[in-house]
Amino acid sequence: MYAYPEDLKEFAHEMGITLVGINSNSGQALAYLAQSDMRGGKVWINRKSAEDFFTEQGRSSFDAIQLFNKPNGSKYTLKLTDAPKRGLYSLKYPYEIKANDISKRINVDKNVLDNGSKEDQIAEVKKYWSEKVKDEENKCELLRKYIHDPGIDKLLKDTMSRVNWIYENILNQPSDNWNIGHLDASKGGESDNLYYQPPIQARYTDRYVFNRWFERIKVKD
Repeated sequence: MYAYPEDLKEFAHEMGITLVGINSNSGQALAYLAQSDMRGGKVWINRKSAEDFFTEQGRSSFDAIQLFNKPNGSKYTLKLTDAPKRGLYSLKYPYEIKANDISKRINVDKNVLDNGSKEDQIAEVKKYWSEKVKDEENKCELLRKYIHDPGIDKLLKDTMSRVNWIYENILNQPSDNWNIGHLDASKGGESDNLYYQPPIQARYTDRYVFNRWFERIKVKD
């Protein structure tokens, strides 16, 4: 497990920003990028090395490269070094914050909290999906009574897959992995478009819009 270098902690203190939790996936990605033998373009992270990093740490991450693409998360993102080609990431050193993002983020933070605290929003989403998964699990129990029917067997497997998806991507996701995002990426930062979202949402944001419980509700044109 990696630790934040002292100069990074001092930088955060001087700038009045918070570093993401060191025990989170985002924290470990940032700590790794900030090591003296990594930062400033000494070592470049690509998608494979990002995935290998979490595997070697005994961790799992849905989209590992995103944690290196936005070091310190989306609130106070630290700048990356200009890369020789796309898809390569190294932390800029001396450290810098994406200063232009700060004023936008203050407004976004205020607006998203119009919908309740982070904890309240996550609890509401998980409550919704807890009820939904119960229905799917009850359906599985019913289908198991007819398991010898080939058509039923496929339906059971599909239903079990949905149950596993809900647990993996919603119910078992810790709050550290939820970030502010738009229900419709094509719209602005108004309160009714900003919610804390589970990591899975980022995978579909360019093709779908969502309701506040993060069901995909429409394919974008």
